[in-house]
Amino acid sequence: MAGVEVAVISAVTVCYHPGMKWLQWTPDRNGIVGLALVLILIVSVFAFLVTYFPDFQQRRAGAGFGPDWECTAQPKGDPVCIRKPGR
Repeated sequence: MAGVEVAVISAVTVCYHPGMKWLQWTPDRNGIVGLALVLILIVSVFAFLVTYFPDFQQRRAGAGFGPDWECTAQPKGDPVCIRKPGR
């Protein structure tokens, strides 16, 4: 075995080659803080809307029946619709 060269393959050599062009995203600290604040703002607005307006789509419950129906949205379940008398 004298004079025989053994090639050593390491994980670094296999996964990374200095000639490769890797995509790198290196934002500055201000960019990260700004992005975090924007994300916190979006999540808080969404949480506010979901908390205070949970039945947003049910407010237009009687839109498909016509003018001779009166529909009342219920907190849980389907809307209750009553046909107006005299029409």
